[in-house]
Amino acid sequence: VCSAGNHSVTQSSLEAPCQPLENGFDSGWISVAATITPPPQWSITITNNQTPIYFYCKQLNPTPHCTAGM
Repeated sequence: VCSAGNHSVTQSSLEAPCQPLENGFDSGWISVAATITPPPQWSITITNNQTPIYFYCKQLNPTPHCTAGM
């Protein structure tokens, strides 16, 4: 679930948590209006629950979302 603004769900790695993983998934931009109810959702199917999956939001404006914990 995303809050208002432009967001993404972009796969990364533990070693480089704010960099896209080569050949990883990327939702593309999810534009969310402040007034939309319910907010949009993005889903991924987990096929191996033994391997961690790291992901982040690639939005950089007004501040990088990844370094803010998204």
